[in-house]
Amino acid sequence: MIIRPTFVAALLVLSLCSTMSAQNDLESLRKVLVQKSAARIDAANAAWAIHGADFIETGDRNLMTQLRSYQPEIQSALFVTLESMLSTTENAGKSSRVLQLLHSVLDHSSAAKLLMLLDKLPPSERHQSIYSIIKYGAPATQLDAKRFLNTGSPRLLQSIIEAFLLYGDERHIFDMSKLIDYQTFDVNELGAIFGILAERNFNSQLFIAAEAFTVTSKEFRIGLLTLLAAYPLPETAPYFLSESIGDGLEPKAIEINRLAILAFEAGAKIYKWSRYQNKYQRFLKSDPLHRLAIDVGYSLHRLDDDKGTKFLLDKPEQEYRDNDGQWPYAVKLGTMQVELGLHSDAYHVFHRAYTKGVKNEQVRRRMKRDDFVWAARAAAGAKRPSVAFDWLNDSGLSIPELKEVGKYSEFAPYLDRDRFIALFSLDN
Repeated sequence: MIIRPTFVAALLVLSLCSTMSAQNDLESLRKVLVQKSAARIDAANAAWAIHGADFIETGDRNLMTQLRSYQPEIQSALFVTLESMLSTTENAGKSSRVLQLLHSVLDHSSAAKLLMLLDKLPPSERHQSIYSIIKYGAPATQLDAKRFLNTGSPRLLQSIIEAFLLYGDERHIFDMSKLIDYQTFDVNELGAIFGILAERNFNSQLFIAAEAFTVTSKEFRIGLLTLLAAYPLPETAPYFLSESIGDGLEPKAIEINRLAILAFEAGAKIYKWSRYQNKYQRFLKSDPLHRLAIDVGYSLHRLDDDKGTKFLLDKPEQEYRDNDGQWPYAVKLGTMQVELGLHSDAYHVFHRAYTKGVKNEQVRRRMKRDDFVWAARAAAGAKRPSVAFDWLNDSGLSIPELKEVGKYSEFAPYLDRDRFIALFSLDN
């Protein structure tokens, strides 16, 4: 029997041996990593020594791709070359291609290093460099970059603001958006940035100055409307109405009109712009053949405004009645009803038309495969899965086509049923 002191001593010996073994393993691992890192550094330096001058001279894209593959180790050689160029006035102008490659391989540490050199860069290169620094820099580097906000260069200021809007901490978005100068900035580029910002997920406030709503650039207005559709702001409804069905700004464009309708819709869901919705309602009544009438109708329908729903149904319902519910007109009406979520109504329209015309060979020849899909969606949405299955089974669609049809939301409740699993090839 081992007495307690001996047992403790044995444990200490085992622990020490285990620790020494672990330390030896870690030391071996460290040596391996150091060797691999040294090998990569040597390879990057060798590649730059061989190809660097040629790349600086020609800017060859294939060379750039090859050199970029040595990141992050290639950064050291690039900084050595860059600092050498910046040490003399005559060579500073040749730094463009070195910076171009450096921007594409930046990481947190190298972004901070490049920021320290920003004042030494040629003025024409600073706006691109600060953008990359903020994009790839750590939060501390981004904050340090804010000291350049007092620059007298509108181009440099625009790059700082744009980079912060897209890549900075979201709490900076409000302050940065207040600094936008719509008179001196490149508004086409700003519009593109707004379009990208619309895809960013943020919870902070956004500021759009009144001057933005007077900018006539088509590219800017597209970006602005895209942004406001993603992040609605109060008091903007008049602008959307003007850009969609009103006088609007020049140049006119159907793309802008439609984006303005979508932006209005997004804002109305939050701010309950009922009095402005009345203008859309009156527009449909006064000019039902306008090229934007359908877009406005759909938008009002999505806002649960029955005036929009009624407008969209009026024509197909009238044609359906005037033609005694014949198959082509039933399809037009039923399709619209499915699109509007009126699946039970659509089911009855398809069912009546099919029952009435199925024995007529001429009618059967006019039935298209897509008609069967719409009928099946109507039946599935109306909670008649067996009927939906029969429609699709008779559609003549191929297996790949049926798999695509199975992605429609109406079939989601039935995808665990054997018949639909087989129909949509879900077990493959």
